[in-house]
Amino acid sequence: MIVHRDQMIHSDDIYNLYKNIQQEKYQRDNNQYESVKIWLKELKDEKHSDTFVGNDFYSNFTFGKKILLESDSWCLDATHNTSNIARGLLYSTVVRHPLSGTGCPVAFLFTQNQSLFRLSRFFSFLRFIIRVSSPKKITID
Repeated sequence: MIVHRDQMIHSDDIYNLYKNIQQEKYQRDNNQYESVKIWLKELKDEKHSDTFVGNDFYSNFTFGKKILLESDSWCLDATHNTSNIARGLLYSTVVRHPLSGTGCPVAFLFTQNQSLFRLSRFFSFLRFIIRVSSPKKITID
């Protein structure tokens, strides 16, 4: 039996399907910066997160707030080039999930400012607004 090339599935087809789903479900605006702002507002309106939004400071807390409050050991992961926003830097705070024992992301900071000042404000936000006590250990990658 000879299969015609129109009957074959190509990796480009799968990529295009995935891209369409991603844009439909996750993208709120063509501008990524605006898309994130809209998504954070939706989460806040639905009472799924506590969010602080500054000039270039985002912090988002979803289901992980309770886990973060109970954890005394954190991992801070810094990732750059996660979007097309120039100089964008994503910090993820990860703790061990009490039931599964696996890493669980609980707080996020997205900033274009690469100084320690924004990271310091992020930790101040955790401490004074979210009321997280100081962890015994923070591991940074």
